[in-house]
Amino acid sequence: MVKIIPLTELMTGTSCLFFAGMWLYVRYRTRKAHMTVAPSLKYLTNYFGWLAIFVFIMTVPYLWLSVSPAAFSTAMAWGYVVGHIFLYISFMYIALMVCELLPSLNNKIPLVVTVFLLADVVTTIINAKTMIWGIQPVYDAAHNLTYLQPAAAVGAAIGIMSLLSIFPAIILFAQNAFRSKGARRLKSVLMVVGFALIMVGGPLNDNSHTTTMYLAAVIIVILGDLILGTGVGFRLESGLADAPAPVPSPAKIASSNTV
Repeated sequence: MVKIIPLTELMTGTSCLFFAGMWLYVRYRTRKAHMTVAPSLKYLTNYFGWLAIFVFIMTVPYLWLSVSPAAFSTAMAWGYVVGHIFLYISFMYIALMVCELLPSLNNKIPLVVTVFLLADVVTTIINAKTMIWGIQPVYDAAHNLTYLQPAAAVGAAIGIMSLLSIFPAIILFAQNAFRSKGARRLKSVLMVVGFALIMVGGPLNDNSHTTTMYLAAVIIVILGDLILGTGVGFRLESGLADAPAPVPSPAKIASSNTV
């Protein structure tokens, strides 16, 4: 009998392989080429690494469906809460990448780290209370759906943290695409599309309640993963984005001594 893979497991498992592969690929390419890795690329590489951990932890609870289906809800509740700790950290690294690429925000890096880590702690506490010791996820075998059922406050927090980190990255790469040409423009466009799809598909998965919504979330996230990975790997040695050119100071007019 062929086992039907739950849609959420398909998405998290595929994403885990992809993000782990991207983390390894970037590290391999940079070491092989003896490249001096820019801090922005290091932050993006860390983003892939933390996301790989997140989706791996979200995939593990599905083992309980074969071993002890009755224990799945509790296992997924723990997987969701613990896994999302690493998701929030991955958001932080995208925000750090943006701060690194924009000289005017370089001095905001300590503030960004503090804000995201505090948000991570607070959201995790709320998540644990409302899911592990509250309403737990449920797997509906008849419809092949996993109802994660996060609390409204948790869903809102995920959306806000995603918006505060990924949306500025989208704006940054969109601006870079607008002022660039050729390969550099294509790279930036791929990054914009990939980030945009991931920003939409992730929260959609958490809040899906029909097969159509889940299927759409799976397709959007996997497609976003592939496009983002293509953007990062394409011309890797060229970096991620060009820093905005500094605005020249207005020329000073020397005062005249003549009457």
